[in-house]
Amino acid sequence: MDEKRQNRMEEMLTNLISMVGSLRNELTEFKAEMTEFKAEMTEFNAELTEFKAEMAEFKGETRQELGELKSELIEFKAETRQQFADVKETLTDMRADQNHIWEKAAKNERELAILKARLQL
Repeated sequence: MDEKRQNRMEEMLTNLISMVGSLRNELTEFKAEMTEFKAEMTEFNAELTEFKAEMAEFKGETRQELGELKSELIEFKAETRQQFADVKETLTDMRADQNHIWEKAAKNERELAILKARLQL
C-alpha cells in the first residue's frame, strides 16, 4: 500500500507541477497581453492628445473666422445704411426738384394762358 500511496503522491505531484507550469505559461501570456495592451493604451492616449490639440486649433481658427465674418457683416451693414441714406437723400432732392419743376410749369402755363387771353382781345 505504501507503494500505491507513493505512486498516487507522485501522480498528484506530477499533476500539480504540470498545473503550476500551465498557470505559469498562462501568466506569462497574460503579462505579454497586458504589456501589449499598455502599449496600445499609450498609443491611444498619444492619438487622443493629438486629436485634442487639433480640435483646439480648429476651435481657435473657427472663432477667428467667425470674428472676421462678424466684422465683415458689421461693415456691410454700415455700408448698406450709408447707401440707403444716400439714396433717400437723392430721392428727397429729386422730389423737391420735381415739385419746383411742377410749380414753374404751372406758373408758365398761367402766364401763357394770360398772354393768349390778352392776344385774342
